[in-house]
Amino acid sequence: MTNLAQADTLKVWDAPLRLFHWLLVLAILVAFLSSEDDSPIASWHMVAGWCAAVLLAFRLVWGLVGGEHARFARFIKPTAIGSHVRELFAGRPERSVGHNPLGAIAVLALLGLTGIVLWSGVSVAACLWLAGARRPPCRRRCPDVVSHS
Repeated sequence: MTNLAQADTLKVWDAPLRLFHWLLVLAILVAFLSSEDDSPIASWHMVAGWCAAVLLAFRLVWGLVGGEHARFARFIKPTAIGSHVRELFAGRPERSVGHNPLGAIAVLALLGLTGIVLWSGVSVAACLWLAGARRPPCRRRCPDVVSHS
């Protein structure tokens, strides 16, 4: 029975991509838990954000040069979305190794949203830094939470 179970197992994503996934989960968890000033780990917030930024940059590069199933060109196929949705509604979606076309949209959305959150954090940090340097133009561009502190 064990041999059959091993024969049915296929590792799709390579070790660097698996490590990326779990390190990104950890970075986002730490960033979330350290987001309040009174958090005992508040000093780790920016560290976690920069770690997530490095991880996101790694994933973008790995999506171009990584293993077969890690490459964006392997699973991001906009022309396949319509047929995949039709197959889903018909109750017979084609099985795929790795991400299916809707999974590819989810990957792009998660990477994009992570990038937007990272950019907003960098922007707020830059405003705080500029406000500390007493540069008045920053005050007009900073979010209200920064302006009232």
